[in-house]
Amino acid sequence: MRAVLAIQKFDPPARFRASVGVGEATVAKRGNPYAEDGPAFVRSREGLNVLLLTDRPKRWTKLVTGKRDPDDSLDVILSFLDYLQQRWTRAQWEAVRWTLVGLKREQIASEINVAHQNVTKRLAAAEWDRFRGALYHVSSLLDRLAP
Repeated sequence: MRAVLAIQKFDPPARFRASVGVGEATVAKRGNPYAEDGPAFVRSREGLNVLLLTDRPKRWTKLVTGKRDPDDSLDVILSFLDYLQQRWTRAQWEAVRWTLVGLKREQIASEINVAHQNVTKRLAAAEWDRFRGALYHVSSLLDRLAP
């Protein structure tokens, strides 16, 4: 979602923060998400409150499992990913967006009307390999938490 927003021509660019709480969700179909219950909702709200209080470095993403060790590791990784994303140019976001949906570099080049070498340069400047590795690690940590 961030990649789609980042390539739009909003001035100033659209940005948002997101917090994901891991756990059971008790949904009573209430009209207000702050009235929902269960560990997932409570943890998500807790994460949003942390993001609201964090100025430096600027944070966009929080994931709260309720377990200290994975939460600490996830926080370090997500801080790094947030830092990388904040440095990306619109052109880098564009290359990342199409990579995330599964297009190959030649396909991305055709989609955005540039040479495939330019797509490679944009992804390199965005530190895409490091970003992708960190995403893989987040996924791996979450898989280990699953029952």
